[in-house]
Amino acid sequence: VVRNPFDCINSYFNMVLTQTHTKSICESEYSKYSDIWEDFVCEEAKIWVQFHEHWLNKRVTSKIPVLVVRYEDLIAYRRTSLERIARFVYDTNTLDESVRNKIVTICNLSQQDSGLYTPRSKEQASDSSSGGSDNESDES
Repeated sequence: VVRNPFDCINSYFNMVLTQTHTKSICESEYSKYSDIWEDFVCEEAKIWVQFHEHWLNKRVTSKIPVLVVRYEDLIAYRRTSLERIARFVYDTNTLDESVRNKIVTICNLSQQDSGLYTPRSKEQASDSSSGGSDNESDES
């Protein structure tokens, strides 16, 4: 699964600073951490390129079958993407009815019930630089 590198890097930066997958930093945090942000983007962009080049090269040099699926397509076009993946996995152009029915069942599930990642909310972390959780400890 390939994700847009801009979204991927931004999401990872948010995760690092908030220590969650569900909260976002305030826009002002990008200015506050501008030096860190710039270095972070440059380093993560290099890693992103290296990772994807590795697998694309392996596909050619080792003849390993590789299917590139864009994360954004998987979210926006779930059924079409899952059918494409199933055709790749089963090495066929035509899916039998039982596989198609399973895909339809998955696509009819809510996002939460399907196990799909829920994108981070607009809820912002109260103090992204604290490094701790949002919960106070319960000492008895």
